[in-house]
Amino acid sequence: MFQLYLLADGQLGEARPAPAVPGTVEYLAWSPDGTRILLGVAGLGAEMADAQGSGTVGSGESGLPSWYPEVEAGTPEDAWRGLWLYTPASGELARVSPDGLNVWEAAWSGSGHVLTITSEQPSEDDWYCAVLSRLDISTGEMTELFRSDVQLGLPAGTSDGTRAAVVEAVCSDRWIVAGDLILLDLMDGTRCAIDTAGADVTAVQWIDGTRLGYTGQRHLDSVAGIADAGEGPLPETITAKELVASAQSWASWFYPAGAFTSDGRVVVVRDDYDTPQQIAIVGTGTDQVLASLAHAGTDYIRSVAARRRTSAGAHPTGQPSKESCARLPEPGRSRWSCTSTAGRSEPTSGAGRCVTTRYPCWSPAGMPSCSRTRGVAPGGVRSSPPRSSATWAARTPTTTCPESTQ
Repeated sequence: MFQLYLLADGQLGEARPAPAVPGTVEYLAWSPDGTRILLGVAGLGAEMADAQGSGTVGSGESGLPSWYPEVEAGTPEDAWRGLWLYTPASGELARVSPDGLNVWEAAWSGSGHVLTITSEQPSEDDWYCAVLSRLDISTGEMTELFRSDVQLGLPAGTSDGTRAAVVEAVCSDRWIVAGDLILLDLMDGTRCAIDTAGADVTAVQWIDGTRLGYTGQRHLDSVAGIADAGEGPLPETITAKELVASAQSWASWFYPAGAFTSDGRVVVVRDDYDTPQQIAIVGTGTDQVLASLAHAGTDYIRSVAARRRTSAGAHPTGQPSKESCARLPEPGRSRWSCTSTAGRSEPTSGAGRCVTTRYPCWSPAGMPSCSRTRGVAPGGVRSSPPRSSATWAARTPTTTCPESTQ
């Protein structure tokens, strides 16, 4: 169970606890004016997403025998998620979200409002129909902003509260969101789509009142870009400026993420098959390593691990395809184990399998052991459209490449 603690600026010492909330803090955010802290709080009976391991937040060993009956009596009081506000100057802690409304995600929208992803019931199934709303902290009034036939996540608001952004995608699990970026003008009620050149957006951050930074994934690449909404009314579509695309992983959990600087660069934690994790700042004409976990031990592991190669081609669906292959460094071994992707493919007919596979991982013996996959399942039904889920497969090889001397 997590609670809020604070450290005094410029002073050494132990963190001091804030007043405890009834449940566990899942996320927090300082208000734009720096005077208050928004807390996303889950009751100990709240359900967890399958991506988090399922179960409930406070579940543990009950001490009861396995045969002991379990009684279900409707929705318990501690099954809900809500928002609390802490003011460090006064020490005041208060709930700000209304009863009977479940808040899955939240982000500041100016210093007096909060963007929320909400549903009228607290079960994980209810998240799939959640809407984007805006909460007035002073009155408790909730205003619905956007409703979708699919799922919504990653809300973000400008510091002046005039604009908002949200990602729209078909998702397999809460917290695993990768899809289309939508921009909303909260003053005139208009909205527009952001053209990211086929990248599925996985994280967003307002750099200032007009520039929205995003990171995402296109095929097997991590990408970052900026959408400039400018001043005045929103156009029907905004074409984003892509800063960088990289074959390296920028995954913070399942998908790429980063933190944008005021001058339009982005700080990422990255790695790939050949490179241990690095903290780097990247952008147009910029690629600077700030810190690295490389050492003699990682050099040795790389020297005895399988060799890797990548190639581009066409998938049977007609979509552009990328393929990543690996081969053990053994004399006479001439066959490669491969994974491939057709990237942003649409649902297809027939029984083909179009799968995106990232981050192959290797057992100590050097054989492929697992990979993270998503895409179109047998029968042409997308398992996580559009590109919004990651699950662990038991094996990496999906095909065998021809003999190569690379």
